[in-house]
Amino acid sequence: IPTYNQADYLKEAIDSVLAQSFTEFEILVVNNHSTDNTRKVIESINDPRITAIDFSNEGVIGAGRNVGIRAAKGNYVCFLDSDDTWYTEKLAEVAHVIQEDPEIGLVCHNQDMVRDGVVEQQTNYGPPRNFSGKIYDYVLGASNGPSTSATTVARSVLEDVSGFSEDRAFITVEDYELWLRLAKVCRFHFIKSVLGTHMFHGESSSNNAERLLN
Repeated sequence: IPTYNQADYLKEAIDSVLAQSFTEFEILVVNNHSTDNTRKVIESINDPRITAIDFSNEGVIGAGRNVGIRAAKGNYVCFLDSDDTWYTEKLAEVAHVIQEDPEIGLVCHNQDMVRDGVVEQQTNYGPPRNFSGKIYDYVLGASNGPSTSATTVARSVLEDVSGFSEDRAFITVEDYELWLRLAKVCRFHFIKSVLGTHMFHGESSSNNAERLLN
């Protein structure tokens, strides 16, 4: 969970992980030297599975994500932005997919898109069922996910592609650029269940449409 000055949202994000029915996880909060009460929020939650890492990403979101990947102990890494949440069965459903087919490198589920506490729509990530082409071509052409907070990736393939790019040219689309590289080296699986939320608000880094388009 990378975070910067989102203490109010962060508490809800962490609580949504702690509420998972699947309990074999660790939470790594990569705090970009927040100036609000982020540290107090983390310290107020008494759970040994939570580790806080202070790291200055200097505006490069991918750098903070990479710090979390390197610190993680598990074989799979789940990403969660500090203003998003997971529903209770998220990790259980992802774990089931992995257990059924350990060769899958990336798992993504659908999300509720929330603005001002109201679900505006639900996502439908991934290609249609009759799609028979390469996942790389689909991700490149359709730009339909995965969403970072809905994505789990095998640590081994993250290491194979050296994680997120820290090139400033990819700020706010560093996740999409990573998915393209992963699409060349591993299989993707899209769960149709809605297993989390994605929050839209004024502080969202994804709000800058012109930058994203460029």
